[in-house]
Amino acid sequence: MKSKLLITSIAILLFLMPCINFGQAPNLRSTSNFTLFTAAGAINVTGAGAIVTGDVGTNAGAFNAFPPGTLNGTSHVADAVSAQAANDVALAYAEVFAIPACSVIGVGLGGTPTPQILAPGVYCLGGAGTLNGELILDGGGDPNALFIFKINGAFATAINAKVTLRNGGNLCNVYWQINGAVALESGTEFKGTILANGAISLLGNATLLGRGLTTMGAISAANNMVTLVPPPIASTIIVAAGGTTMFCAGGSVTLSGNTGGTWSTGATTTTITVNTSGDYFVTNTNGCQTVISNHIMVTVNPLPAANAGNNATICSGNSAMIGAAPIAGHTYSWTPSAGLSSTTIANPIASPAATTTYTLTETITATGCQKSNSVTVSVGSPATCTIMGNSTICQGGSTMLCVPAGALSYLWSANALNATTRCVDVTAAGTYTVTVTVVAGCTNICSQTITVDPQPIASIITGTPSFCAGGSVTLSGNIGGTWSTGATTPTITVTGAGDYFVTNTNACGSIISNHIIVTVNALPICTITGNGFVCTGQTTQLCATASSAGTPLTYLWNTGATTQCITVGAGAYSVVVTNAAGCTSICSKVISLNPLPTALTGSNVTICNGFSVTLGTAPLAGHTYLWTPALGLSSATISNPVAGPSVTTTYTLTETIIATGCQMSNSITVTVDLLTITGNEVICTGKSAQLCATPGFASYLWNTGATTQCITPTVAGMYYVTVNGCGTRFGKNVTFVVPSGCNCGCY
Repeated sequence: MKSKLLITSIAILLFLMPCINFGQAPNLRSTSNFTLFTAAGAINVTGAGAIVTGDVGTNAGAFNAFPPGTLNGTSHVADAVSAQAANDVALAYAEVFAIPACSVIGVGLGGTPTPQILAPGVYCLGGAGTLNGELILDGGGDPNALFIFKINGAFATAINAKVTLRNGGNLCNVYWQINGAVALESGTEFKGTILANGAISLLGNATLLGRGLTTMGAISAANNMVTLVPPPIASTIIVAAGGTTMFCAGGSVTLSGNTGGTWSTGATTTTITVNTSGDYFVTNTNGCQTVISNHIMVTVNPLPAANAGNNATICSGNSAMIGAAPIAGHTYSWTPSAGLSSTTIANPIASPAATTTYTLTETITATGCQKSNSVTVSVGSPATCTIMGNSTICQGGSTMLCVPAGALSYLWSANALNATTRCVDVTAAGTYTVTVTVVAGCTNICSQTITVDPQPIASIITGTPSFCAGGSVTLSGNIGGTWSTGATTPTITVTGAGDYFVTNTNACGSIISNHIIVTVNALPICTITGNGFVCTGQTTQLCATASSAGTPLTYLWNTGATTQCITVGAGAYSVVVTNAAGCTSICSKVISLNPLPTALTGSNVTICNGFSVTLGTAPLAGHTYLWTPALGLSSATISNPVAGPSVTTTYTLTETIIATGCQMSNSITVTVDLLTITGNEVICTGKSAQLCATPGFASYLWNTGATTQCITPTVAGMYYVTVNGCGTRFGKNVTFVVPSGCNCGCY
């Protein structure tokens, strides 16, 4: 029951898998060594004439055999081998069961008297099947042709039924998957591997050439012969006497020992002769199994190249290069040696006296493999080869290169367009090579290198084209040329006006750069006019003047003013004068400060009429004085009394310091109090006189002591009055007389 479940499960699994087994033989695994095997059932052999070749076993069941009968193999009953085989037979059965594609045929196979013939393929019988007469399986000449029969039920053969293989059909490629019991009747000749799901019965003297394997059910036999085709015997190959498996190219070795098999080269002969490296062996097969012989590894070592070079023709006195560069681990020998080292094959040889053949023998030290080659050096008369023509040309120019006349042919190099003339006209730099060939076939090669000098390249100079007198400008841009000044530096500094340029010169000529015309602009000549001093509290005007080309001029004073003239006091003053060319000049002037005179006049004063007053102070040397009005005062004097003016007057004193011209004026006011005394100066004796001072003063004081404006003297005498503090000198003399004939009104 367990086996049935296992088979069913495996079959379902394989059925659901992709159809990878279509047309493929099942994998028998460990059951491939069994002739008869049941996973669950007895093994019963009843006839002493039974002969079974191969292993026999059961994993679950009785084993009643051998004796009787003969077993040419090993029996396995419920051991590890049988356990593995039980699993493997179920897998093999399921693999065939799961093959989806097949040709459906009738349940009866074989034919009589005409046999049934089937080509390779997968055939399905929908129920229990039988084999009657003869069934021929035709391989069509294909030793790998596969025949699979899927029978959905029990299978039985008739007496003397027969399965025949032809045209390469191989019993190892015939499989019978039978879903039930199998019975082979007496006289049956059956071929192939049976994968059954029930009992297998071999009746009478029926024979089975193949296997009888079942997943369940007993296997019984009588006097039957059951044979599992034994594996072929592997050939044993050997190297022929005196041979070796390692030799040099060009050699060979003979291998022998093939007994009915096929060499790895495809040959089927008893011996083969090989001359290439490789793994050589024999495959023996009986159609069911394949075995491989021992392996013989053959190594063919390569020969050295022995590169003697190409045959050469040289002219007498010349040499030739023969051979090639030596290889480490190789030795070399030349015959004749021509003075060449045995370890060197790439040397020039001196011209031989006559045509000579040199033979090079090269040996690989590690393997001893050796090879010889020869080269012939022919000797002829030399050709004359000398190139005439300039080696240097200017860009855009050309030169003619020529070799002497009289040669058979000329061939110039590709840069001379492979010309075949004696002369070529070249315009480009390079090395020009010509091969000259003379009648004797000797050649000579000579070369001429042409250098193209470029035309001079003009420098491009830059710089400011003008500057102010006393300055300079730097001009730059000279690249390998000569300045018009004679300098050869990349830059020059010029301080004078002129036309400046660079001349670049080489063997191909001269070229002049751009010109820079440099001008020198005049500076403005700056002066400041105006006093160099000022008096205290006074200002002066300073004016800048300049004599220069390039007007208009601009001015910038250190005061910030931009006018030509400025009004300033004492101090240091400078001005920058700029002309139209931007050239500037600076000039300066210091204004010193001189003091003013004092012009002292004194304080305002009030005097009485007829009095005098002194104005001013003592004069100073170097000073002049001027009073206005002058009042007759000397201009050099400021201290003089002045007669009493008749009215109040303001006098102005102007004092000047002669050295600096500094001048100061001050004024003083002299107020005159106009004082008069009225009254008779002569009066009659006995009479009185009335003297009155000018009215309007604040106070009066007579020399009599009276303080009234008027007094009445009674005696003769001098009477004085002082008013508001005026002096006492002002008075009136009163005299008393008695004239005759006077009346009271007389004086």
